[in-house]
Amino acid sequence: MPGHELVWTYSSNGNAIRIGEEIIRYSAISHEEPYAFKQCERGAFGTAVAAHEAGATADYLQQRYIAFYPEPDSTLADELADAVANVYNTCGLDMLYFDGSEGMRSRYGIDTMRWKIFQRLQPGGVSEASCHGHNNWWFHSRLGAWDHPVWAMKQFHDDHIRIASRYRKTDLVEPQLGWWAPRGPTNIARGHFVDEMEYFGAKNLAMDGPMSIQGVNVSRRPPNGRQEDMFTILGWYERLRLARYFDAATLERVAEPGQDFRLRQDSDGQWRFTPVAMLKRRLTGLNPQGVAWTAHNPHAAQPLRARIEALYSLAPVDDKRAVMLIDFSEDGAYSQTCASDVRLALTPVTEDTRGAARNLRLRATSKRNSSRGAWAMLGRSYDHPYHKMGTGQGVGLWVKGDGSGALLNVQLRSPAVYSRAIADHYVDLDFTGWRYVELLLRERDAERLTDYEWPYRATGGSHAVYRNAIRADAVSEINVFINEIPAGGAVDVVISPIFSLPAQKNVLSELSLALNGQKLTLPWALTSGDYVEIEGPDGIAYYNERGELQDRVKSETLPAFTAGDNTITLSAKGMDGLNTRAELTVCPLGEPFGKMAEKPDWSALDREYETTRLITAKALANNDNSWTIISRAGATRPRLEIEIEAQTIGVASDAHNAPDARIVDDCATLDEYRASERNDYAKFAYDSENQGITAKPGVTFTTAAATSPYSKDGALRFTATSARKDNGGWAAIGRRFAQPMDLSGATALSFWLHGDGGNYSFKVQLRDVKGVWHDMVTRVYFTGWQLCSFPLNDVKLDLSQIEYILYFYNSLASGQTATCLIDDVKVVTALYSLDTPVLTVGGQDYAFPVRLAAEQRLRCRDGQHWQLLDTRGQEIASGDLPTPLPTLPPGPSTLRLAVKDTGDRDFKLLLRAVKVY
Repeated sequence: MPGHELVWTYSSNGNAIRIGEEIIRYSAISHEEPYAFKQCERGAFGTAVAAHEAGATADYLQQRYIAFYPEPDSTLADELADAVANVYNTCGLDMLYFDGSEGMRSRYGIDTMRWKIFQRLQPGGVSEASCHGHNNWWFHSRLGAWDHPVWAMKQFHDDHIRIASRYRKTDLVEPQLGWWAPRGPTNIARGHFVDEMEYFGAKNLAMDGPMSIQGVNVSRRPPNGRQEDMFTILGWYERLRLARYFDAATLERVAEPGQDFRLRQDSDGQWRFTPVAMLKRRLTGLNPQGVAWTAHNPHAAQPLRARIEALYSLAPVDDKRAVMLIDFSEDGAYSQTCASDVRLALTPVTEDTRGAARNLRLRATSKRNSSRGAWAMLGRSYDHPYHKMGTGQGVGLWVKGDGSGALLNVQLRSPAVYSRAIADHYVDLDFTGWRYVELLLRERDAERLTDYEWPYRATGGSHAVYRNAIRADAVSEINVFINEIPAGGAVDVVISPIFSLPAQKNVLSELSLALNGQKLTLPWALTSGDYVEIEGPDGIAYYNERGELQDRVKSETLPAFTAGDNTITLSAKGMDGLNTRAELTVCPLGEPFGKMAEKPDWSALDREYETTRLITAKALANNDNSWTIISRAGATRPRLEIEIEAQTIGVASDAHNAPDARIVDDCATLDEYRASERNDYAKFAYDSENQGITAKPGVTFTTAAATSPYSKDGALRFTATSARKDNGGWAAIGRRFAQPMDLSGATALSFWLHGDGGNYSFKVQLRDVKGVWHDMVTRVYFTGWQLCSFPLNDVKLDLSQIEYILYFYNSLASGQTATCLIDDVKVVTALYSLDTPVLTVGGQDYAFPVRLAAEQRLRCRDGQHWQLLDTRGQEIASGDLPTPLPTLPPGPSTLRLAVKDTGDRDFKLLLRAVKVY
């Protein structure tokens, strides 16, 4: 029955019917007599189960995005239009975005519903929507907002620019180049890098297109630690766009797809572009002897600039969690498809095999006169309830290469009812003999997709290719492609069964990079997700997976690129039993260019924001606490606005062990966590389908006492096992205090957690007597004990009346067992501070007579009056500098940040600076 789904998901049509006032959900349909909806859930969505007469009408309820949609000509549609318009008119809004319009499921339905709403708006204002057509063109203000990508950000945006340019020419409507997001790392993909945000800004500037941002909340720790610098750079581009700063020739060059640029000021303060050759290689099998790669530098000789990202590994094939995903042994279960003039022959192999006694030989031949578009595919499809990967977050297989230079693509797909996803994973057949390869779902090769011709496309901001993750519990297709078959030639490879394997964090130690024989040794061990950026003479920075700066050093001597080919060797030692992997990106720079237009609008450039500067105790000790800012020539001398934020002062263990730290939960008495009439913590545990239970159906858990090095009375062992078929298992335990606890004055909550490396979420939740809660989440990628600390300075709950503490496991994979030990849960009140920050401008010191505590900010906007602000932006103290900060001369000026008395504590100070013309 087309359109009648068997599951209730965000992207399905739904599986609900209504008879009278009762809604019934079904999970199976009989397509033969007696026809029937089967496996029914009566009284769904809180409706009452009722008897129904024979012949009663049964209505199918169309849903999308977990919402029922109305018939376009119904009174319900009118009521919804009235409700939307009431909010718009009452609040005096001036823009409405019709998101989810396509859920009306027909052109008539989409246009009718949008018109019903628009005609009720007073006035109409700016209107955008997730889809458009000629019947609503006349009240559609901008076109082309796409949901942000997760993979292949630059390729995605090139396609967005191409289609948005068409909108402008053919629809006579201005483009909208959002929705973009500075993503942080998740369990499905890495976070975004700064150069990806800069690419977004550069292409928007070149086509003079506005944009929008999503996924940002200023009241929470940002998902990406480099978010502020991303927005600073994006702000440069947007202000220059509004100022019409560059001439047409400059913009034409910047617009070129696939080309990266850096926007910076020259010594006269004029904005210029520098071409960047972003050359990337994923290196596997790293070892202390090194893995080599040859990279071509199209620019002049120069100091090394590069990024090294430590990648995740997969568990070994003999891991107990490994699942054989497909072994190609079921004759007749597979389909073959080939491009014209291409043939694919399959042969079982039983000698010289890997991973199993039987392997599969694929021999693809082509009569085409070019390798372009010469592909062949072997695949298998799976209907509902689909194929399962278990706890897998990637696949491993052996490939016997032929050195043909062709491409092997192992592709997984998820169905439309689970937000259709297409995950391509490439193996370059540039080797001969056997090689074991790991292909992680988080490393989808979407950015290379458009380098080849496939029997599918990724245009129009394809969610399937660029955004949606593979559902490990709902794999609808497994395909193996061979592409770029040589003209008139053949590709002959053997593959083993494909195994589904969980991802694991690795640690890369003894890390070094040699460029043309010149070696650079790095002083850090990188955990998977961490990365290092080498920025030539500007130094070397080490960031954690979230993009938070951990350390910065400068090297007296740096390896240098030569023009043309360069040999690069990356060396590292990984953890035993894991394939050690890294992604190396080298970034040689070209010659700066860019010409200013004749008459820029200088009013759009009245404020020039500097990227943030992080000063640490180590940087202060090494005199690495000064930098240069540049003011533009020919303009009024700008004044300097500054803000100094104390991100951290001291280390978490100091505060945790301080005498004034208070125990919240000693984790010693098991009876405290048993659900009971009084300890009714289950009412706080819920998801979209369940409430008032201590674990999601299919998940079981236990608690037990355990020994701990951090307390004499021991720790709490919390174990949960998911027998579910998805990766959404959760469980919760909680404790209601005998009397509400008064945690007033607490600045942080910290606790010791012993992890098992399961890569799930562990959450601590506090709840006050009014039911307001605060969540603190740790990703358990580590093994052994770790001190977890979370600030409490800006929470919304009442710390003076804390009634419950709960511990949750979230994101448990199918078949996964999670075991953590929790101990010594405390709130800390230690408030360390730095005495008298000193800013040096042009050689003159300006001392601020304040004690700056963690998460406080010191602000000076007019050059003389300063304010000390708490985490909520409320003023704590204020005063005036005896001598105001000077205005800045044209060209370079040196700033320096120091502290008169640090108390010999470690710290991180973030300085923000703005030049105001």
